[in-house]
Order: sequence, then structure tokens, then C-alpha cells
Amino acid sequence: MAPTISVCIPTYNSQLYIGQAIESVLEQTYQNYELIITDNGSADNTEKICQEFAQLDKRVKFYRFDFNVGNYGNLNRGIELSQGKYVKFLCSDDMLDPSCISKMLQAFEAHPQVTLVGCAQKQITASGELDRILTAYNRPQVIRGRTAAKDLLLKMSNDIGAPPSVMARKQDCGTGFNRSYLYCGDMDLWCRLLLKGDYCYIHEPLSILRLHDGTATAATFKTMLLLADMLKFREDYRQLMFEEGISSYVWDTRVDELIMNYVDYILLEQGLTINEVKAASQRLISMAGEDMVSTILEALSVLVFYAFKRTHELNIEARWLKGQVGNLEREMNLMTQTKVWKMSEPFRALRNKLTAVGRKK
Repeated sequence: MAPTISVCIPTYNSQLYIGQAIESVLEQTYQNYELIITDNGSADNTEKICQEFAQLDKRVKFYRFDFNVGNYGNLNRGIELSQGKYVKFLCSDDMLDPSCISKMLQAFEAHPQVTLVGCAQKQITASGELDRILTAYNRPQVIRGRTAAKDLLLKMSNDIGAPPSVMARKQDCGTGFNRSYLYCGDMDLWCRLLLKGDYCYIHEPLSILRLHDGTATAATFKTMLLLADMLKFREDYRQLMFEEGISSYVWDTRVDELIMNYVDYILLEQGLTINEVKAASQRLISMAGEDMVSTILEALSVLVFYAFKRTHELNIEARWLKGQVGNLEREMNLMTQTKVWKMSEPFRALRNKLTAVGRKK
């Protein structure tokens, strides 16, 4: 009998937690599933651990790939290999509550118009201690899909949650995760699914997310590549916002405001430095896939710095009054001494020249 559910676990050097992730699937109350593990070419004991589980349970299927395509690319491998009607995502350092699959399947069966089922999320520390419970809403409910997508975009916050917190029909996933999103590929897929149907929210913490510094999310946060994703969201979903009654001016202004808030937080409150950006970039490169060229990623980080410098200049007087500019100036001065900044000078000069020509016209 074909499985109803395909649980997809992408993994890379996950020997510390992959066993717990697999066990959380094997302990599900609903049992008609397959567990597809796609390995990005781990160099630790991940493969050995997974093969041991596969020998004990025929539902566990392990696939090793030598070419690292990053987390989103590896999730897409799982979708492609899946045989079930529904796809349940799980990251290799996270876990599922024993009733997760059963309750999400019941939600789909009760609401045929739903294309995405999500839940509250339990966050734990690296050692497994409870950190907090994340809830998207204050009660269980079914929400119009386009409304849910619009709300996500207006906040630029993935309140629906990380991949372990959702389930979808395979046929609705289309091309899967868009790898051109560096940080928010999951939120983009949720939005695309919500354009096809409604969102069902289960007000129970059925997914368990582990917080630790080794995740790609932590590295991407410090490179500030979220800013690049914000700008991409602005263009990719401009038509949706227009159809939902949001003008281009209001939408652009909202994204600018969110960018400034994010920059304030990470630069001024977190005190991020250019050296931390470089270190995070290198760590991200090691996890993101062999087709991610390191020089492009580093250049992108610098261009992001340049972009938010320009954004801050629009409101520089108010920021001087708040005493917030000192740290920004210090980091910008450090940035201008880097090799990649000096190398990119001709491109910035050309851009300024083209902009000046455009203004004259």
C-alpha cells in the first residue's frame, strides 16, 4: 500500500540530533508514512546513524548525495522522491510531537479547501530544555489563504513557522522551495501555497524546534541577507498586495520601514560588526551548497551594508538626535577598508553615473 504521508528530512552533518528526529517520526500515532532522508554529503556519522534506522524499519529511506545543494535544495529532493499524497517537512535537528501527523491529516480531511496546515511551535535549547512556545494565533482556525499570505508579507515575519511546523499536499507544492531566497524560502513557499487555498492553524505545539548556533538560519541572520529577501518579496508579491488593496507606494514604504527596523535591531541593539558578518558568511557558505560562490556571497553582504547605509541617510537627522549613528559610522568605516569593498568601487561608480543620467532625462 502506498504511503499517505511522506516525511522529508534534509540533513547535513547532523550526527548530534538526527537520531532524535528520526525517532520522533517512528513514534507517530499515525503509521502509514514513509520517511525520506536526503543527505547533502555529510562528513560525520550522519549516514551511519540513518542507515541503522533504515535497516530496522523499511519505511525509512536514506539517500546520500555528494553534491551539496543547501537546505532548501535538499528539501526539494525529498519532495521529488516522495510517494505520499501529503508532504510533512522535518529538519534534522528538530522533532515532532507523537500526534503531529495524525492531527494535521485530520485537518486536511476536515477542510478540503485548505492547502497548508500549520501549528504552534515549541522551541527548545540545544540541550533540550523548553525555551518558549510560539503561536501564530490565539485559537485554532481556518483563514482565507490570501489574507494569511498578506499578513505574513506586511510583517515580513514567518509566523506560520519553519518547515517542521507545516504539512501540504505534494501536488500543491509545485516547484518546491525557491533557492533564490537566501533566508525566507519557506515563507515564500507558504505564500505560494496560500494563493491556492486556505490555511488551517492548529493551536497546539506539534513541532519541536531546536535553537543552536550551528543552524544555517543563525548564520544567515548575521549576514543580514534577510534584507535581500525583503527586497525580493517586495517585487515578487507586488501584484498580490495590489489585488489585496495595498498600493505600490504603501507597499514600498512598508518594506522600507521594516528594513530600517531590522537594521536598527541588528546593528544598534545587537552591535553586529563587519567581522561577524564575514565569519557568518563563511559558515553559511559551508552549509549552503557547493554552487554558492563564496565571493558572490561576501560581495552581497557588503552591498547589503551599502544599501542600509543609504536607507539610514534618508532619516539621518532623527538618528543623530537619538545618538544612534556612531556605531553605524564606525562599522561603515571598517567596511570601506575591506578588499571586496574596494573591488566593487567601479560597479558603484557606474551605478551612480547611470542614476545621474536617468535623473537628467
